[in-house]
Amino acid sequence: MNNPYAPSASTEPQQGVFADHAERLHGGLLHREIQFTKPFAGNLVYDGKWFTQTIRIDGRLLWWRVSWKSIHPIAEFQIPPPIIAGGAQGRIEIDFSRALLIMRFRIWINDQLVYDELN
Repeated sequence: MNNPYAPSASTEPQQGVFADHAERLHGGLLHREIQFTKPFAGNLVYDGKWFTQTIRIDGRLLWWRVSWKSIHPIAEFQIPPPIIAGGAQGRIEIDFSRALLIMRFRIWINDQLVYDELN
């Protein structure tokens, strides 16, 4: 008997941005700028150019790494109380193509997916 709830084997992932409270303002090679309304109000910027990777919220540096030899696909950082009441744990996961194009860009806050972009 076939399972009526089983996913179709031919289902392809859909491209696009999946977020209820966020909008991509800018995107490019190793760069994303996303405006959030919840769980905080502000702009998050990921920039991976010039052999460094940085994450900023409203201009405040929250995470950075030197990426001289390799690009870090996962970034874990603290979001301080002025941005989110009580503070929060943030994580960005990035899937890159061989040409360093961003294929998937996900943002998690306190283990909740708040932004998912699939190219």
